[in-house]
Amino acid sequence: MPYRASAGVALAAAFLAAGCGDRRYDPVPLYRVRGTLLFNGAPLPGAVVRLHPEDPALAAAALVPTGRVGEDGSFVLTTYENQDGVPAGEFVVTVVLPEPRGQGPPGPPSDQFRGRYADPRKSKLRATVRPGELALAPFSLSGPAPGQTPAAGPKGKGKGDR
Repeated sequence: MPYRASAGVALAAAFLAAGCGDRRYDPVPLYRVRGTLLFNGAPLPGAVVRLHPEDPALAAAALVPTGRVGEDGSFVLTTYENQDGVPAGEFVVTVVLPEPRGQGPPGPPSDQFRGRYADPRKSKLRATVRPGELALAPFSLSGPAPGQTPAAGPKGKGKGDR
């Protein structure tokens, strides 16, 4: 009986050791970056900000840094692990505002903006991340309140959108 328990522990330790340090990706250098998102001048807590790389190599690696906006309008971006940062480069920025849990239709949460700011091919929001840079220029969106249909296309201001 002791042999069987020891063999099981040794086997588990071998599997754990094999998994440690075995990455599923080749990491690129990241820079911890913070940002701010406002909608009609007010914070937009719960919104999800995504940076879509314009660099084909980063795009091919499917690196889309993401951050969730807090109560004060701030967010910190994640590429691989929680709030680890963003690779240097030029990015198209998109924003979605998921329906609160328990509201909306069953399934994945829908976007309260109905996709107004979600398409990277249509977004006018841009961000540039340089090595060592800690903060993005604030993003300011304006338009009808979430859940309403826009009368005329989306309006947004961000870095490169002045």
